[in-house]
Amino acid sequence: MPYASDLWIPSLPCIDDNHRCAANFYYQIIERRGCQGRRGIALAERGYIMHNPIELPRVVEISPEGAYFYKLATDAANKGDNPRALEHIKKVIATDPKYALAWHIKGNCLDEIGQCEDALKCYQTAIRLDPYNSESWFNKGVILKKLGRKKQAESCIKKAVTIALGE
Repeated sequence: MPYASDLWIPSLPCIDDNHRCAANFYYQIIERRGCQGRRGIALAERGYIMHNPIELPRVVEISPEGAYFYKLATDAANKGDNPRALEHIKKVIATDPKYALAWHIKGNCLDEIGQCEDALKCYQTAIRLDPYNSESWFNKGVILKKLGRKKQAESCIKKAVTIALGE
């Protein structure tokens, strides 16, 4: 039986070993919290996407068109084709503007191509829409660190760990 966390969090390419290490830590937290279950899988099969794997009841319905373009975007991002992923994710945001994961993926793609300020805005939007998405908090912290705003970066990363641990 696959881990339910595989359904909730798209795997995107890491830009360096620090990201890879942090992503592994994040997934270990999720797996330790017992997020393996049929309920999550059943919800995912019905087109519901979990935003926060720790809070199982939180789901957001995405339109079929949005889900289609979201899949294309994550596939392109996984292949490292960030310009194409951005084209698709813009279509997701056009159809489902309140879908926090779309903003998160857009932030990841913009970060990959070096547009840190725009990526930061996307993570902020994702957090505004879903303040319990620890991955968005973490990535916002990474971007802030890149921009030289270390105190704010530390605060965001601490918030991400707190959310991921369910504290």
